[in-house]
Amino acid sequence: MRARLRVAVPESAARLLRPLFVPGISYVPDGLAPTQLLADEGVDRQLERIRDLPREALRDEIVDAFRREGGMPRRWEPVWYSPDRYATAFAQAYEALWRVHEPIWRRSRLRRDKEVERVGIAAVTGTMEVVLSDLNAHWRMSGTDLHYVSGKLGDHDLGERRLVLVPMVSGTNASALGLKEPDPVWIGYPVRALWDREQPLHGPSDALNAVVGEVRAEILRQCARRPTMGDVATRLSCAPGTVTYHCRQLEDAGLLTREKRGRQVRLCLTDRGQALLDLLA
Repeated sequence: MRARLRVAVPESAARLLRPLFVPGISYVPDGLAPTQLLADEGVDRQLERIRDLPREALRDEIVDAFRREGGMPRRWEPVWYSPDRYATAFAQAYEALWRVHEPIWRRSRLRRDKEVERVGIAAVTGTMEVVLSDLNAHWRMSGTDLHYVSGKLGDHDLGERRLVLVPMVSGTNASALGLKEPDPVWIGYPVRALWDREQPLHGPSDALNAVVGEVRAEILRQCARRPTMGDVATRLSCAPGTVTYHCRQLEDAGLLTREKRGRQVRLCLTDRGQALLDLLA
């Protein structure tokens, strides 16, 4: 998966952005990060916001992002001088990465919901220290303090601010963090079992194949990206009538729905279909 993500980013954008990031902690100004935690804003709108970010606003955010670090690193100076060019490159990279990552993100919805439920129960029962001490190897609880042990973040007091935990579909070593005042502090952490660790998503011995059959199993997997009936027929090298037959059977079982959009019919998993996919695939 990591190789697919690397290849997906346009080379022109990759050349610009690669020097900005170093091993360890890398800062990204809020204006260039698609993380609107408190707004109901889709990916397309977030990318549009990044592309349209006024250059002076971006420069101010760069200064703010690195204030605690003693000033803007030299590697970020090109962004200061050409903010429009870099904002476009960030948006291009995010868009390309999302195209690859979106099917995995959608398939993980029920598991992410379960993680939200787990954290909610911990908050209500007063056992959040158990959750916080097990985010991943980068974080450690000591009394009431949460320490990032893989770099220096400085000391930050929550005060009246909320702490928001954001489950991520990522490698187990990944972490993301937002500390900007007066916003809530948020921590992005990987949820176990949501990342395929470079392995194929399914194979001939997949349990889903055994339960619903190979053709119907593949149709259910394809539904994560809301394909058209024609897309599925092409992918499976099946006649349209064959795909229609299998989709009708899956629809009767409550596993998918067919939605007509103009001349196209798109397939969408139901909650029951997503649950079966999560359980067996």
